[in-house]
Amino acid sequence: MSGPLCPKCKEGTRDFIRFLADGGHGFLLHDVYFGNGHWLEFLGQEAKTAFSAAELAIKLDALLIPYFNTRQPDGVTIKIELKAPIEHGEPRVMMRQLTDLLEEKIAVDPGQWLWIHRRWKGNGPS
Repeated sequence: MSGPLCPKCKEGTRDFIRFLADGGHGFLLHDVYFGNGHWLEFLGQEAKTAFSAAELAIKLDALLIPYFNTRQPDGVTIKIELKAPIEHGEPRVMMRQLTDLLEEKIAVDPGQWLWIHRRWKGNGPS
């Protein structure tokens, strides 16, 4: 079920892209702060966001499938939910669609969103 873990570095990125290009599948978190990213509103505030998931999907002609895990009341079982693939287009629009879906999930049950970092840094776009 799992593929390789690729470290966050130049070589790791190269290995991840190669893995995807060879038909592998991977997961990218898009709700994390990315200092070199683009400003995109998230939960009512501007946040630096990587567009790499959309850019890779376009470059590799791959599906960009929104993926969510929901912890069930027993505390052990996880429900996995896949949404319809995001259509290729402008990366900002694709990432907006992914972010909108995540915001919807958070609004339904905020306790399911695992937030382990400072998502909002900086003062927003100038």
